[in-house]
Amino acid sequence: MPICRRTFIAQDRSQAAIRARLDKIMPGWDKFLKSAREGRILYLDSGEVATPTLASAEHTLDAFAARKE
Repeated sequence: MPICRRTFIAQDRSQAAIRARLDKIMPGWDKFLKSAREGRILYLDSGEVATPTLASAEHTLDAFAARKE
């Protein structure tokens, strides 16, 4: 499963915002990438998961748990 980390400098780090930015770079990326078509992409906020800390690990686990709900 691909993991898309949202950029640090972007003010809007929502899933919709990152998808829109990816679409500007490569229109139709979500139709080309098999995991996107199958809904198997996990979007992570780089500000929360970039450092090797327990808090970072917890944010990553929370993202996985939220995806499965």
